[in-house]
Amino acid sequence: MRTIKLLQTDPGFTLVELLVVISVIGLLSSIMLVAFTSQREKARLAGANSFASQVDRVLGDQTIGLWDFDECSGLTAIERSKTSLNASMGAPPPWSVDTPSGKGCSLGLDGVRSATVNNSASLAATSALTISLWFKWNASTGGQYQALASRWGNSNSYALIFDDTNNELEFWAAGLVPSNNIARPVSIKDSKWHHTAAVYDGESLALYLDGHRLGASLAATGLINDNSQSLRIGADGTITFGAAKLNGVIDSVHLFAKGLMAQDVRQLYLAEKQKFLSVAMQSKP
Repeated sequence: MRTIKLLQTDPGFTLVELLVVISVIGLLSSIMLVAFTSQREKARLAGANSFASQVDRVLGDQTIGLWDFDECSGLTAIERSKTSLNASMGAPPPWSVDTPSGKGCSLGLDGVRSATVNNSASLAATSALTISLWFKWNASTGGQYQALASRWGNSNSYALIFDDTNNELEFWAAGLVPSNNIARPVSIKDSKWHHTAAVYDGESLALYLDGHRLGASLAATGLINDNSQSLRIGADGTITFGAAKLNGVIDSVHLFAKGLMAQDVRQLYLAEKQKFLSVAMQSKP
């Protein structure tokens, strides 16, 4: 009887105490979830940064140039590897804050302005070449072509072009046989940033969009012509493409004296995409 009495007089948990316990459990669960998510995100970012470091380490001596356009002022875009091939721009300089990450700057072009890297022996990539960049198409210019990166000239060399009329990406590499160019249809007039890469590996030509190869590669061999042309970013000053200038935005331009394999292009795209996303996340309050 005494035991029964004790049980009957023990008040146990009140409603307020139960609510407090439930709240504490919920808070602990949230902390654990945030910690897990944070660790997973750190691991993913570490993997992306590791690959980016690996690319720099493996391709360091084969890097022709890297321009990220994060100066945001002045008339010069600094080349970020060791080749010191800075790009120059006329006044007013075409800086833009429209970037894949929402931070830093890009090259904002209006169909009139562009950036120029003066001719150098370093720009010659005769046996193999990869052009990698991010771009966003804004509007037509009235002409057929809009150049992304070009060293096409009186004695042509290489060019990555967007055919605005036929909605195609085109990669031209003079001197190769049996084909010196490849064209693939794309859908990029969507006001979104896209990554593209043009590759010549000594055996074939290939084009990529957002990490995926566009159709089959095209057989090609030989050496890409060298010339005395400057590299123009967002423009082409030749009769072939009608001084084609981009009406859009360009960022993170890479040139390598090596033909990247499909999986390398994919990983480069993913690493840069993750880098842009991480910067965007860090900028949020």
